[in-house]
Amino acid sequence: MSHLSLIGPENRIDPESWKLLAWLDSEDGTGESYRYAKVGRGDSRIRARPIQENVNFYEQVNELHKLAHLLHDGYSAHLDEYEEMQKDFGGC
Repeated sequence: MSHLSLIGPENRIDPESWKLLAWLDSEDGTGESYRYAKVGRGDSRIRARPIQENVNFYEQVNELHKLAHLLHDGYSAHLDEYEEMQKDFGGC
């Protein structure tokens, strides 16, 4: 990132963005790790992101959907029981 010496009044990059750029550069000095699955040449090729976690969004959405139904049904049942109790005691 030495070619990006924009510190000073003519700097168009705000300090927070500059800090983020510096962090990204420290994590991926060659610029390959965020673009390619493997980096390096020949026999020295390695995985670019060895600690990568794949996320199945459809599975997560389905789980959240089930949870939403569970909460909705649970609250509905509770409110129905409360309504019946209020009717029994003459509250409604």
